[in-house]
Amino acid sequence: TSREDGVFSKVIDQTQVLTDASTSTLINFESIDSGLANVLFRTSADGSQGYAAQLDVNGALTIGKIEAGAFSALSPTAYAPINMNTWNELHVDYIGSEIKVYVNNRLISLINDNSYTSGFIGIGSANQGVIGFKNIQAQVLTWKVVDDFRPNFDLPTTYTSSGDELFVVQDSVSHDSNGYALESGDIEHG
Repeated sequence: TSREDGVFSKVIDQTQVLTDASTSTLINFESIDSGLANVLFRTSADGSQGYAAQLDVNGALTIGKIEAGAFSALSPTAYAPINMNTWNELHVDYIGSEIKVYVNNRLISLINDNSYTSGFIGIGSANQGVIGFKNIQAQVLTWKVVDDFRPNFDLPTTYTSSGDELFVVQDSVSHDSNGYALESGDIEHG
């Protein structure tokens, strides 16, 4: 994953293969020439294939795919408000083919791609300058069928509707319209 004008350095956490997860880190761009900060996810052990969310010092964000070590954009560049010389959060949710990227708690980019379904997480920087990373975290998200969800069964007391989708909340378990429940577990690295 390199650009024509620089070098790509990366660290891959190989402790657990993740499928559906949420990954975040804090990033500090310490100079105007800091280059690109990357959160790698569903990546191979050597980082030569997988996905990357790239953020630069100007707030330009691109979601891309890494194939044979080369980055190719999957999303148009979007811009996020970031601050120099302070910690900015880069957060990626990936469930199934849906990939959402947030910067400082704002959804900046959303794509669908199913090229890679599992892999490791990592961080990386491209080009020159100083980029700080801290509090790298991953939260594993898994879905399982908990009941046969039918529109005519008794609904719990709290629910929300969005279009023709019904999301039910019961005992702090979220269900989608197919009757799947979200469970999570934390992996924290820092």
